[in-house]
Amino acid sequence: MAVGSRFRRWYFDWVYAPVYDATVGQLTPYHRFQRSCVEGLSFRDGDRVLCVGVGTGNELITLLEHSQSQKMHVIGVDQSLSSLGRAKRKAQERGLCVELVQMDAACLDFPEDRFDRVLCLHTMDFLEDMSAATTEIVRVLRKGGQFVVSYPSGRGGLGLAAEVGASVLGSFRRGSVLDAVKESFAAAGAVLAYAPLVLWTSSRGSSLPRALLEGMMRSLGLCAYRVQEEPNYQDYIVWGIK
Repeated sequence: MAVGSRFRRWYFDWVYAPVYDATVGQLTPYHRFQRSCVEGLSFRDGDRVLCVGVGTGNELITLLEHSQSQKMHVIGVDQSLSSLGRAKRKAQERGLCVELVQMDAACLDFPEDRFDRVLCLHTMDFLEDMSAATTEIVRVLRKGGQFVVSYPSGRGGLGLAAEVGASVLGSFRRGSVLDAVKESFAAAGAVLAYAPLVLWTSSRGSSLPRALLEGMMRSLGLCAYRVQEEPNYQDYIVWGIK
């Protein structure tokens, strides 16, 4: 493993994951983004659902709470054992039944056509090979199955800052000073925690132009999909059916 990759793994496990929930996980845009992505999928009893890059489990919790009336088999995978440990504790605290496994997104250890739904948010930014990970997601998704995946556009920042600022100002106006202060500190912490990862992703050109993204979808035989550029994150969100 290259030195850069080893440092990134170390940083995720020992710096980013421990502070993630107190920083990024507290921000209004983050929760809005999760909800909008999850709500783009439909769930049914018996669905087999895969969450790729589950991190500390926030997307997983949003997914399970959104679909709580359905009985599903949910699996979350991530390379970070530290993140998986946090995700497991959150699920246990809420009495949610999930399976969590350490796994590389670019080499999913599942058979073809295994899942009915696949969710992958804010993960492609940090992978060495987005195409390989996307290929794996499509491979393990059954024919007719739904997916939602976000991809970095290489833009963003000002929109997020404006949304956080509006949220903080709104809390002050409602008299929720403590909430305003908490989100302000969370935003500052998020910037500090995320900065080394931004430098890493920028140095290797991890953004994906829309034309290349749509070309990748077509090369995988996907026709029923739509690409939306999220206005504040400015990530591309792809919803589709295999």
